Amino acid sequence: FARKLKVLIPGMKTVFGGAHITASAEHIDMDGIDIAVQGPVYGTIDEILSAPENTVIQGQPVMPNKMIPTRTEYFEQIPRIGKHHRKFIMSHFGCVYACSYCATHNQRLTIGAEKYRKFFLTRRPVDDVIAEGRILLQYDTIEVGLEDDDALEGHEAEAWLADFVPKWKEEIGLPVYANVTPKTVVK
Repeated sequence: FARKLKVLIPGMKTVFGGAHITASAEHIDMDGIDIAVQGPVYGTIDEILSAPENTVIQGQPVMPNKMIPTRTEYFEQIPRIGKHHRKFIMSHFGCVYACSYCATHNQRLTIGAEKYRKFFLTRRPVDDVIAEGRILLQYDTIEVGLEDDDALEGHEAEAWLADFVPKWKEEIGLPVYANVTPKTVVK
């Protein structure tokens, strides 16, 4: 798809990031990818705009309390997303498992276990997630998916959920669906 877009729009730069790029920078060698961002994109925009083709940029991890999605701008720029009846929120951006089919294990190796735990498995402050929920209420939201890899796992999951649930019920009140992994699957 990226190759086709580059034919239609000469001079366009393609930028790829996320767990798979972070786990393996060799993606930069794929036709159609100009810039690969390993790690978080926060603080890399100027570098992306000035980077030549075939560049790998190292993003720096950011504590979850600094990760504030720009939901209003996102929904205004892509209105069809704002009209979806189910919206998504994440309380953290990593996964505690090391499934053989997933890039998370390699991502954790690239970043380092301690950094991964600190930046990707620490949950966002409950008040930040509630504030994001208030924005969702303005956009015809009927339900919310808590899109953590596993809402019940992590070093502070129980305490976070004990704080989150009553505040969410009182201030937002929308049904929440969450991803969980049965213990029998991870054996």
